[in-house]
Amino acid sequence: MHTFTQIVLGSGLLMVSIVAQAAIFIVVYNQLRARHPDGHPEAPRSKLMVLIWALAGILFAHTLHVWALAFALVAIDALPHLSEALYFSLSTYTTVGYGDIVLDPGVRTFGAFGAVTGLLAFGLSTAFLAGLVSRLLPHWDGGGHI
Repeated sequence: MHTFTQIVLGSGLLMVSIVAQAAIFIVVYNQLRARHPDGHPEAPRSKLMVLIWALAGILFAHTLHVWALAFALVAIDALPHLSEALYFSLSTYTTVGYGDIVLDPGVRTFGAFGAVTGLLAFGLSTAFLAGLVSRLLPHWDGGGHI
């Protein structure tokens, strides 16, 4: 596969993944706003449930990214088995990249987009979670007192 084709396909997968993550975060945010219109649940149990919902959304988004890359790797015949593609996808997405599975030179650029997607997705997740926690704990003094 030509480098330009890999860049186009990798960029497309990246865009779809990030848009999907943003959509998931919007759904989670809207669900939380519907349950707590003022944005500040008071009960500790309510705050815990908000965090659980947010973390579930984040986990779901990251899982989708990994599976999408794995299916794409199998679809373009970069890797022969879904289990191998899933392992490669997960290690690349987290930027660990063990190196025990290496793509052929004709698809390596496409595979590298998995790492770029992971970097962006983890950054978005961190920002989403930090914003949420700042709303849940608006008067936290850093010393464990609210």
